[in-house]
Amino acid sequence: MRRILHLFPGQGIQKVGMHASLDSHQYLNLVKYVPGLQKCIEEGPQSILNQTEFTQPAIFICSYLRYQQIPDAEIQYAIGHSVGEYAALTIAGHLDPEETVQLLYKRGCIMRDCSKGRQMGMLAVASTQDFTQIIQKVLLKNQIIEPALYNSQNQLVYSGDKESLKLMQAELKKQKVNSLFLEVSAAFHCSLLSQGKFEFEKELQKYVKFNPKSEIKIIRNIDATVYENREQIIEGLRDQLDHPVMFQQSYQKIKDLNLQSIEYGSNILTKLLS
Repeated sequence: MRRILHLFPGQGIQKVGMHASLDSHQYLNLVKYVPGLQKCIEEGPQSILNQTEFTQPAIFICSYLRYQQIPDAEIQYAIGHSVGEYAALTIAGHLDPEETVQLLYKRGCIMRDCSKGRQMGMLAVASTQDFTQIIQKVLLKNQIIEPALYNSQNQLVYSGDKESLKLMQAELKKQKVNSLFLEVSAAFHCSLLSQGKFEFEKELQKYVKFNPKSEIKIIRNIDATVYENREQIIEGLRDQLDHPVMFQQSYQKIKDLNLQSIEYGSNILTKLLS
């Protein structure tokens, strides 16, 4: 019997033409729920696809439809990275796929609106050492730099105002620490999004259910625990907006189970685990 870890990636993997090889009937049935999304995925431009209100449903559709059911698996876990958590919850029956496309468009709009009027970004840093002193040195007035994605022992992603993040990047370069700005349209998993989380919770109340018969255990992003009821799912998805993603900690929780990893839509998470 197989022991499986299903992995669903987050924002940053989107690209024009990412629908290639998907079942066309299933793809068209999902993409229709967001006006303009089909054209965006199939024709671009990439700059529009990178806008989070389109990125999120696009990644969900293309990852979810690549999921392969493993009927003979003895043990199954799933970890979704940020927006990837919605695909993980959907394969377990806690969310409906058609409704999730609509939910993620609304999530993207809320996250976009929280950043209005500010130039925000995310900086991936090839180190997990403490850079508090650098952040304090470069942080400009009324701006933020906060840890957002604990990806691996060798990578931590920061969210914040681009102006301050660029100053941080320059300081890191002096210390020979590599860093790279992600292809995203806003800053995610930081305090800037706190203003939108309770509006989003109202949406979650409409869509989230709990499937007690599911054989797939979902590790939640915010604290690396297993979802056990509907209330935990709503809380976890709501708080994910302004809490960092604990991907490294989530994997550490189950790594001793010797699971075979299968990633849907990219291989970026598989590389992080290796």
